[in-house]
Amino acid sequence: MRIINLTEFRALPAGVVFAKYEPCFFGELCVKDDTIDCTCDFYYSELCCDFEHGGSSDFVDKLATAQQDRTHSIPVDFHGVQRDGLFERDQLFAVYEQADLDAMIEKLRSCVGA
Repeated sequence: MRIINLTEFRALPAGVVFAKYEPCFFGELCVKDDTIDCTCDFYYSELCCDFEHGGSSDFVDKLATAQQDRTHSIPVDFHGVQRDGLFERDQLFAVYEQADLDAMIEKLRSCVGA
């Protein structure tokens, strides 16, 4: 894993796995999508806890149902893309390299069927 700044991050292609980073703290695991040229924004997909919903009240309702009914399942959405519009010039990013991704995939495979 490498820690890089916003300029370096924006130059990376879509498909890079990353987490926003502050010294000694990592944000959510995400996949970078396209960079928006006219701003410092970019698109990304979350790898954790994102699911299809019809807005904020539907989001809350689905989570409340899952919390109350432990048999209720919410399908996770790995394809939704969001815009990061929280421009912070000093933002750092932890970018996962191929060896990191290979180890992560192997760990996830070991969880199948658990």
